[in-house]
Amino acid sequence: MPGILFPAYQKFYSALSILDKFNKEKSFFDNISSLDGFFSEYRNVTFVLQKSIAHTDYSTFYKSNLEKYLSDCIWFVEKRNETIKEHPFQLIKQVKITVYSPKSGSRICTQKFTIDEDVELPVLIDQFRQLFMKINPIEVFFSAEFSFFEEHSQEDLYDKLIFGIQSMVGFLKAMYTDIGEHCELCEQLMERIERFKFPFI
Repeated sequence: MPGILFPAYQKFYSALSILDKFNKEKSFFDNISSLDGFFSEYRNVTFVLQKSIAHTDYSTFYKSNLEKYLSDCIWFVEKRNETIKEHPFQLIKQVKITVYSPKSGSRICTQKFTIDEDVELPVLIDQFRQLFMKINPIEVFFSAEFSFFEEHSQEDLYDKLIFGIQSMVGFLKAMYTDIGEHCELCEQLMERIERFKFPFI
């Protein structure tokens, strides 16, 4: 029989499954859909947990762990409300190209893209290829750094998402310990959650 925390762990697993589809090579449409779905399911973790522990003595644990682990995650609640009630997530993609010589490296290009000003990756690669041919037609050493932001923000989106994921992991583990109930399904989900690559990028 599923334990008290099973619905919350399933919702968190769903949130990470959706976010795991986010990829620098995907289109803006796909990546925005991933983010919108993630915010919705992330917020649902605490919704279903409140339902699960209603009429139990675990509400004290819930309140203390919520304050300890998720008090700095208000942004996720705001994004969930925005993406459900107002507009899709306003995503910005940034690409930085650095060219290296034997002694140093110098950034030669920084480009930002929005959903209405996007360039497909093959086109972008071709643009860089032409740029490198002007520098040295034989060999160029370079790095391409992809970053993602919310519109009107300078905070790296990956950093914010990873912080929220780690906070929720801590919250659910604390609840699991405090409730003290063995749940085989929850532990299977814990193992699956640890396999997701996104938090380690």
